[in-house]
This record gives sequence, structure tokens and C-alpha cells, in this order.
Amino acid sequence: MPRYMGWLIAFAILLPPSLAAQQNATVQGTVVDESRGVMPGVTVTATEIDTGRQSLAVTTADGRYRFENLAPGQYAFRIELSGFATAQITGIELLVGTNATVPPITLTLAGVEETVVVSSQAPLVDVTSSQVSGNIDRRQMEELPLQGRNWQELSLMVKGITANSATNTPGVSDDRFQLNLDGQQITQRVAGSGFGQPKVSREAIAEFQIVTNLFDITQGRSTGIQVQAISRSGTNSLRASTFGFFRTDRLNEEDFVAKRVLPFENQQVGGTLGGPIIPGKAHFFASYEYERQPADVFLAPTRLPSQTFQFESKNVNKNYLGRVDYQLSATDHLTVRGQRWSFDNPFQISSGTAHPSTAEQLRQRTNNVIGTWTRTITSNLMMEPGLFNALCFGLTERDDFSLFMLGSV
Repeated sequence: MPRYMGWLIAFAILLPPSLAAQQNATVQGTVVDESRGVMPGVTVTATEIDTGRQSLAVTTADGRYRFENLAPGQYAFRIELSGFATAQITGIELLVGTNATVPPITLTLAGVEETVVVSSQAPLVDVTSSQVSGNIDRRQMEELPLQGRNWQELSLMVKGITANSATNTPGVSDDRFQLNLDGQQITQRVAGSGFGQPKVSREAIAEFQIVTNLFDITQGRSTGIQVQAISRSGTNSLRASTFGFFRTDRLNEEDFVAKRVLPFENQQVGGTLGGPIIPGKAHFFASYEYERQPADVFLAPTRLPSQTFQFESKNVNKNYLGRVDYQLSATDHLTVRGQRWSFDNPFQISSGTAHPSTAEQLRQRTNNVIGTWTRTITSNLMMEPGLFNALCFGLTERDDFSLFMLGSV
């Protein structure tokens, strides 16, 4: 087994690393005794409450402990040393990209069976970083209503975002925007492709952070905004959900300018399933979303003032995401995630004044798969190679309708 592990390490080092460390959290703190003297050799165990995933650290000679790469979530910390009462810290919530400093913990001499429970919270202000950023946490992702269910509209709540609306980017051009999902860059930045950014279902995103300025050297692949998002993962409880979101012009008032109700329809349905494979060690999560937006296209060519055309058109979006997490040991964690987005439109045309002969059938596809293995070597040394990182962007199929349409006019 050690021989195979050595080959695995060598293979992983040769592959391009992911950016997942940017999206995880860092926690540090100090352990002291009743006389305020620092205590080396104390074992600190961080446990993610939902999954039971554990990480270990030992205090150094100056009584400090540090966790470099904890996945965002709710945590409990257990501080143990022989001859002293065990201390527990509860209520620590870690968000994407945060650097939390836990207040000093005091260990007291133990009685027969004694445990000290301390309630604490992660600091709201990160004093170790100068970047301008803001977080959208899990409660906001789950509870805030959104017309159209576009999760990036929540970015308008973050300082530094000055746009009035958000599409697949938070109000900036493709060249000034980068989206990292689980440490993998999935931003489409092919100049002149007309492809746009891939969509990800709201149900697949756990939380995200937006950095609008002064991002550190590990980022910086755009001139504007960095979005650090993480996908949802399974927990020790088997959970499933379904959703439906429907919009129709039957409930709309007439447009103030057009003096009539403008036609519109949109339907979104989907669901999620997540839970344990091996409780406390292996978990899975999967999501699916289907969006359908039928419409009629009205064309009035400029050079044919006496002719108008009407055709049926229908935008169809499909989103898939699957993720598996496996805790190999207290120091090794493996994550594999795959995501796919597809878009279809049978009648795509640039403007309402164009001729039907310029229409085309448009198909767009994006696929991305990533696997990461995180190994904690010491409290100050961590290895996180990308086992594989595969992206397939901008697969755009365009079928020109010109011959068919010219023959029918």
C-alpha cells in the first residue's frame, strides 16, 4: 500500500493544482492554562457538525494551533490534554474564504470527569486580509426569494457591487469576471465566441464569496470581480428536495409603455438528493434542474415593410451536478465533483428587424469535472494537488436555417 501511495503522490504533483484553498477557511487560536501560560502539545479536534468530518492539530511551543484548509460549515472544537479538563467550543460558523481567530481557550486542572463547554462565534471582520469582499451564506442561499432563481443576483447585496442587475455575471463584462466552483475556474472567456457564461443551478450552490478588490496573489485572473463558490455536499442525514418555479403573463399587469400585457412564460423544475454512503466518512450529493421558456418570435424586416413573420421559439436549460466526498483518514480527504450545463434554442435570431433567413438553431454545452485530494502533513504544511481537472467549454453548435427559410419565403 505505501508503494501505491507514493505513485499516487507523484502523479498528483504533476497535475495542475486547483484553487480550492481560496474557497476554504482558516482557523487559528491559542491554548493557555489558568496562569495564562501557553500550553504546547494540546490536541485540538475540529469536527464539521453536518458530516462528522474531523481534522486534527497540535499546539506548538507557543501554544498556538492552526487549521489551514477547513471546508465552510458549522464546526465544534474539542481541546484535550492529559490531566486537564476537556474544553469544547461550539457555534463556530466558517464561511467561504474566511480567516477566523478563536479567542484564547483556558484549560483547567481536571476533576473526576469534567468538560468545559464554550460558545463562540467566528469574527465578523477579518483583520488578516485587506481584500474588499462579502459573503452570501447558506441561510441566505436557502431563504431569500429570487425572481428567476438566479443565485448571482444575491451578489447585489455585497459591498463593491454597483450594478442594478445580474445575469450570469454580477454586472461586469466577461473579461472582468472569474467564477471558481470548488476551486475550479469555470469562467468562459473566449473572445468573440458569443457563448456567455455557463449557468449553475441555485440548488447546487451552498454559498459563495465575492471579492471586488485587492484579492491576493493566488487569485487575480481577472481585472474585476472574483466569485468563489462551493457546491453543496451530502451530510450524515439523507435529504431530498424538489422545487417548481413558474411564471406566466396571466398574472402580469399591462406594460406602461406598450399599454398591453407583454407575453412571457417560464417554468423551472428540479430536485436534489444527498446523504451518507458511510456515515461520518463518505457522502454524496446530486442535483438536477430543467428550465423551459417558450416564446413567439415576431419579425418585421426593415427592407420588407409589408411583411411580418412569426415563429415559435423555446429556450431549454438543463443543469446537472454530482459530488462525492470521502474522508480517507484524519489527515486525508478526497472530493470528486462533476457539473454539466446544456442550452438549446431551435430558432435563434439576433433582432426583430432581421429576416428569418438569418435564424439558426443554437446548442451550447459545458462540462467540468474536478477531483482533489487534501493531505495535512503538519499544522503548518498542507498538500492539495488536483488529481484531475477537466473542462470542456464553449461547445456551440449552430445550424444555419438560411436555405430552408429562403425556400419557404
